[in-house]
Amino acid sequence: MNSENFYKILSSKKHNKHYLNRYLNFVNACNENNFNLETFEKHHICPSSKNLWPEYKSQYKNPWNIVNLTPRQHYIAHWILARCFGGGMWFAFNMMCNGQRKERNYRVSSRAYQELKENLSELLSGRFVSEKTRKMMSEAKKGKPLSDQHKYRLSLSSKNTLWVNKNNESKRVKKEEIDYYQNCGWLVGRVDFTDEAKENMSKSRIGVAKPTFSKEHRDNIGKTVKGKIAVRDTESDTNTVFRCEKDDPHYLSGRYVFQGIGRVVSEEDIERRKNLILVRDTESDSKESFACDKNDPHWISGRYVGHTKGIKVKCPHCDKEGGKGVMFRWHFENCKKKIS
Repeated sequence: MNSENFYKILSSKKHNKHYLNRYLNFVNACNENNFNLETFEKHHICPSSKNLWPEYKSQYKNPWNIVNLTPRQHYIAHWILARCFGGGMWFAFNMMCNGQRKERNYRVSSRAYQELKENLSELLSGRFVSEKTRKMMSEAKKGKPLSDQHKYRLSLSSKNTLWVNKNNESKRVKKEEIDYYQNCGWLVGRVDFTDEAKENMSKSRIGVAKPTFSKEHRDNIGKTVKGKIAVRDTESDTNTVFRCEKDDPHYLSGRYVFQGIGRVVSEEDIERRKNLILVRDTESDSKESFACDKNDPHWISGRYVGHTKGIKVKCPHCDKEGGKGVMFRWHFENCKKKIS
């Protein structure tokens, strides 16, 4: 490793001289002492980020720019680089701190974490994100499957919790803390979404069939709602519906009422419901049904059909086959061969 050549290249960009010397000494020492490494990571001595030296990114065209480091050494090298060049090097160091590789068994110190967060906060403050970038980020996340670990964390975050709101702020709290929050002026339920948010959510669901839940998932849902009742809090302005135990003190006292009691449905909502129809998507493998508007382009084009159209079922008593809706309505319980 020719330290003089690397120093000429690295010093051509704005840098901290003290940390540049430390970086070159560290990488040179690692290069001389790392022999027969079983676990190693390839590191670009001259960083290949777009604002530094992207022309040296290819390890095949520029093998002289690559050094093998242990995961811990790789972490330290990026920490020194972040202090030396700043800017985008802090994002690279952030990746080292949050990397999900099995071989990375080093621990991020509290000092390193604080320094990283302070510099990232300064870099990101006032940062403008264009609509094109927002759209690309949104598209990248669509349809992305969640890992089992992510699903487990989401489950834990909502288990034994309730939504409460105060001054247009909503948050989840543990059920055993609900009395404390209510004494502080918090109301049970979540603040209603704005009309703009509701419209955006509606648009995002057009043409997307509901996911098919596994039997295990359905059983788990059944366990969570068993013995509970859907209610509203009469002392809340949000009219949010949630479930509570039938022996809940607020339900027994009359503060929580069944979600349909005393609820006034607007004329606009009544007209909207009249225009809805239960359908399924013929281009989806899922047979789940969902409601859509009769003016929906997919319903008009024929992609969406009535939720029972074309589905055949067989009578368990006489093996007669017919349409699902007709058979359930007129034949199954009325079959002559049914054993009473």
